[in-house]
Amino acid sequence: MKTALELCLAPSHIEDFLEANWERSPLLIRRNSPEYFAEIFSIQELDNLIANSSMRYPAYRIIVNNKSLPPEDVPSGKSAHRQTTSSVLNRIYDAYASGATLLLQKIEKRSAGLLELAHSLQSTMKMPVQINAYLTPPNCQGFPVHYDTHDVMLLQITGCKHWQVWDEVIENPTKNQKYSVSQLEINEVTSKNKPIVDSVLLPGDTLYIPRGFPHVGYSLECDSLHLTVGFFPHRTVEVAKALIFNAISALEETALFSESLACYMSRKEDAEINLLKIKKIIKSTAHQVDLEAYLRDTLSLIELKKA
Repeated sequence: MKTALELCLAPSHIEDFLEANWERSPLLIRRNSPEYFAEIFSIQELDNLIANSSMRYPAYRIIVNNKSLPPEDVPSGKSAHRQTTSSVLNRIYDAYASGATLLLQKIEKRSAGLLELAHSLQSTMKMPVQINAYLTPPNCQGFPVHYDTHDVMLLQITGCKHWQVWDEVIENPTKNQKYSVSQLEINEVTSKNKPIVDSVLLPGDTLYIPRGFPHVGYSLECDSLHLTVGFFPHRTVEVAKALIFNAISALEETALFSESLACYMSRKEDAEINLLKIKKIIKSTAHQVDLEAYLRDTLSLIELKKA
């Protein structure tokens, strides 16, 4: 039985994907199989979720003029006089009919099939996974060209969407680097350079985009529903910081480290001596961190299970 990652990547192999594409370059997989993802999710299930669930903002949002809004803030049109749950649904449908994209965030929490998909991906990749659904009306664009600070895999469910992806503008950005490259800079780069991916996703197709690669999608003559699987890896720097922090924290109750710095104001000679001791202890503690064991454990943890 295929794992979720094998399903998303077939006929490509996981090992090839990790070596050639993961955090390195986009991967477009065409299948010519419109029902390929039918058992995972469908437009009918999405419609039932919208109509029958108790989702609230920010679980679902409306993207209007490249801005993400709660349904209550969307211009209400003919539904303006009502404030019931049905009025919110009316606003959603009115906005969609006017060209807005509907975004359902963390949809795996409300879909058994997608929850199973997310759990399988997390088990294989050893990292948190989040799934969003995007429903876009014909001939419309959701967000402007942008890059993400996490890797994404797009699964086209119904309809089609034209995607363009440009070479990276920032290498493996962290979540704190979301705006390190301005929108103006991104627009300039994408206007002066040809995209490295310029293709239409059809139902059953997959597109992987590493973080830091600008991209934009446009629906064509029909409604488009796709899933965006977001991967949020445990980064090496985060684990290294935790290791050193834990090692230093172990010194907290020792006399030298529990003293207030204010005590050195009246004992300046002791301050110089103790600061040298502290420096030596911190340096020694850092050297005692077993990075080799950490690397062995980490590599063992993330080793993919063989089929």
